[in-house]
Amino acid sequence: WNPIIKNCSLCTEVAIQERPDNSEWNYEGQCYFKCMPGFVSVPSNATVPTACLECAEFAASQGWLLPGNATWQASSDLASAEECTPEAWECPPGLVKNPAGGLCCLESALPDTSSDRGAWVDDTCSWQCDSGYFPRLPSPEDSPPCVTCREYMERYCA
Repeated sequence: WNPIIKNCSLCTEVAIQERPDNSEWNYEGQCYFKCMPGFVSVPSNATVPTACLECAEFAASQGWLLPGNATWQASSDLASAEECTPEAWECPPGLVKNPAGGLCCLESALPDTSSDRGAWVDDTCSWQCDSGYFPRLPSPEDSPPCVTCREYMERYCA
């Protein structure tokens, strides 16, 4: 039964395969199972998967490094298998992701890192303001962080 076009699909015995975990029937005119969105097909170049791996399982098979305190994103949270990359990890609550440094950093020790006037200091849990913004290394108390000299003077020298 094809729920998309609401009719039965005819498949020969040869095309029928054992259903891999985390797969669904391919209703695009083909007679085989395909991995559900976010799950990685193994082997990767095959039309018909023999397995559909969680991103964490695939990452382990590829030898990808997972930062301390981080977890791989759940495949069910990924839109497609292409999103399962070495960067597909997340930090638990209370920690902030430094993607360039591959770190989970303590949120309470950082300023607001959503500022477009600053960036992570490579491979550290430090946030630094861009040139021309102050203070150079803001603290959590600097809200908003990375302000112009005039804004900084008004805030701290008034």
